[in-house]
Amino acid sequence: FDVDYVVAKTQKGEVIAMKDYCTHKGAALSEGRITKSGYFQCAYHGWSFNGKTGDCVEIPQIVKHDGDLATIPSRACTTA
Repeated sequence: FDVDYVVAKTQKGEVIAMKDYCTHKGAALSEGRITKSGYFQCAYHGWSFNGKTGDCVEIPQIVKHDGDLATIPSRACTTA
């Protein structure tokens, strides 16, 4: 009880849900958006989370030198 969740329906019709909490700065994911890929995206810094697994799937601020996305640390993930 007393835990906030963010729930959404993707463009594919899938229902996704997870704690309404960005692991980066604690912002509410419900104030962000659903990306075209169907992920919750935090409005604060743009981190994206898979609503089925809780995995952080994108951090726009970290990129490898060749322009590819870098490996996301496991501590950035949460639970769905």
